Amino acid sequence: MELNEFSLIDRYFKRQSHYRQPGTLLGIGDDAALLTPGVGETLLVSVDTLIAGRHFPHQTSAADIGYKALAVNLSDMAAMGATPRWITLSLALPHADPQFLQPFSDALLALAAEYQLDLIGGDTVQGALAMTIQIIGSVPAGQIPLYRSGGVVGDLLFISGSVGDAAAGLQAVIAEQQDELSSRLILRLNRPTARVALGQALLGVANAAIDISDGVVADLRQLLRATGCGADLWLDKLPISEDLQRLPLAAAEKLRLMATGGDDYELLFSVPEAHRAQVEAIGQTLHLPLTAVGRLTEGADLTCWQKGERVAPKWLCRGGFDHFAAAGALLS
Repeated sequence: MELNEFSLIDRYFKRQSHYRQPGTLLGIGDDAALLTPGVGETLLVSVDTLIAGRHFPHQTSAADIGYKALAVNLSDMAAMGATPRWITLSLALPHADPQFLQPFSDALLALAAEYQLDLIGGDTVQGALAMTIQIIGSVPAGQIPLYRSGGVVGDLLFISGSVGDAAAGLQAVIAEQQDELSSRLILRLNRPTARVALGQALLGVANAAIDISDGVVADLRQLLRATGCGADLWLDKLPISEDLQRLPLAAAEKLRLMATGGDDYELLFSVPEAHRAQVEAIGQTLHLPLTAVGRLTEGADLTCWQKGERVAPKWLCRGGFDHFAAAGALLS
């Protein structure tokens, strides 16, 4: 059967026999969705666009693209402590190709089901491969979401998990490496884990948070601009995975990947010193390493330290991923 816009939607995306969210009155199939948020709930809305060759390599599998397109949006909800609830999908395709659409939609909808998300609408058009997902989440009445601007001088800076793997994975893709170690790093690039449970646990504990999409240095600077603080960043404390440790690269290159490589989608957050024990307890409960990597300071400068000495690596002024940098550079 030849696919048109409507049969494509029916076949690959309109599969839910029932909606998972009690506030979904009407989803796919009309000119707009109908939602009823709970009384007093605060809604949070975010949107991300992924473009082939810019946000993922052209050779990325359709299933990995579908998974990542949703995962990066889930990460935005995680960074604010929200519960993800609804998504819309706008998809541009060169052709209505079932060999792409089946694994793409399977992976996207499987991840949506994991988080009890409803796909409530969207659009499909012909064009260069790209997808935009809008996600809507909520926090309960009386809860204050995590803001980038909430940090105060003296807060400790923490990072979840480890950083640098996705950037190393991209290097492996470009070099066409196919060994077991490279495959695991590429998996971190293609299938990031959104720290939704962590974000929710940090409500009332953390003062500020941001997800690491463009690199630790770049995203920390975003947080500093919002808070009006400076920061000390302890480079030797950045959390490194066993896989990145094993990679045959110079220590300085591994550090650059950890500090400036994007796409890890871990959380970077600030907490008062008095809440340190709570953060450690959260990490133990979630079985997730949470590492102190710095502190918010007076002023507006980002100062890097390594083994107790102030350092200024060449890449410090460059930062991380920039959407308007030289075309073709997926990660800095």
